[in-house]
Amino acid sequence: EVTFSLIQSQESDFTFRILAENSDKPVSLDPGCLVTAFGCKHNDINTAVARTLLVDPPLPDMKTTYAVLQQAVDKAIDLLRPGVKCSDVYNGVIECIRESAHPELVEKIGKTVGYLTGHETRDNTCTLSATCQETVPSRSVFFVNIFMGPLGPEEKPYGLWLGDTVMVSGSGEEPAQLLTGAVQRSVSKVTLEFQGDG
Repeated sequence: EVTFSLIQSQESDFTFRILAENSDKPVSLDPGCLVTAFGCKHNDINTAVARTLLVDPPLPDMKTTYAVLQQAVDKAIDLLRPGVKCSDVYNGVIECIRESAHPELVEKIGKTVGYLTGHETRDNTCTLSATCQETVPSRSVFFVNIFMGPLGPEEKPYGLWLGDTVMVSGSGEEPAQLLTGAVQRSVSKVTLEFQGDG
């Protein structure tokens, strides 16, 4: 069962929210990126995935910024363990970005880096934010997703979004299991570079 339809936004829209409606404007990718997300429900459990495609010719800083974004999402997934405070996951992501090659990107992320999902598309009682003092439940499902933007030159800004559904382990020994890992997300797999005019 589809829980929300495919969302596509251009770099200038910055409407990267699960409940955002698709834009009717024609897509321009010169240069740019295409953000897409999809959610579905199987056996009463919600799942979602968000990706940004870097399209030829990507701006020079897009790949390095995407690499920091991927590190931040990976950090959130690693920190999602039973009994950990949601705010500690968020603060760990902030620290990861601060220690990256581009600490200035801390100012470009949203107020949350994910939320509890499962039977509901979004459970606001357990968000990965600076203020949420709830602890991560054992064997729970989270949609870890981070948006960065606006980025790039003022005349041609863009945004990047990366998100995956994960299941928290039953003990604190292992990081959360990536449930949407089959959807490639490395920078080499999300970059579409075309040679020549054809």
